[in-house]
This record gives sequence, C-alpha cells and structure tokens, in this order.
Amino acid sequence: SSPSNVLLDNNSSRICTMNIYPNPFSTSANIEVNLTKDANTVINIKDMSGKIVKTITNEYLTKGNYLYTIDGTMFSPGLYIIQLINDGQTSIPVTMSIMK
Repeated sequence: SSPSNVLLDNNSSRICTMNIYPNPFSTSANIEVNLTKDANTVINIKDMSGKIVKTITNEYLTKGNYLYTIDGTMFSPGLYIIQLINDGQTSIPVTMSIMK
C-alpha cells in the first residue's frame, strides 16, 4: 500500500491527507493531496540531509483534491522526503524511494 500522511490541526481535525504512489518508483509518481480547507500550501521534496531539492507547489489552494506528478528521471536514485506545509503546519514527512 502507498504511504499515507494525515495532517491534523490542534483540535485533531483533519486538515489534509497526502498519498504518494507508486512508491518506490523509477520514472514517475503521483502525489495526491486532499485539503479540507482553503490555505497556503507548500509541498517540498528534500534529500536525506534535509535540503530542498524541488518545490512541487507553493500557493494558496482552495479546499479539494489535487494531483501532482513527480518526474523521477530528474533525481538521482535514493531516498527523498516529501513534506507538506498547510496553513503553517508541517506534516509528518513521507519517505519516497527512487530506483533506476
């Protein structure tokens, strides 16, 4: 099953969910995001040292479903971290594995 990430607010209400599939992958993967409220949203891909290697989105999004595609050919093989920041709150990081 694909890694899933749920971001909760201070009242344990679901703010958003994020799924990455397939994972691991070699050529492309999808990041599926569901937002339960309008908010500034940032999705970053970081290397294992924590350096941002790609920003998938950094914009004000209305609530709903979003689908982003990652081009795995732009990255070296290895592990990466995907982190979503929604309305200033940071999600638990999800590890993504790129194979060649």
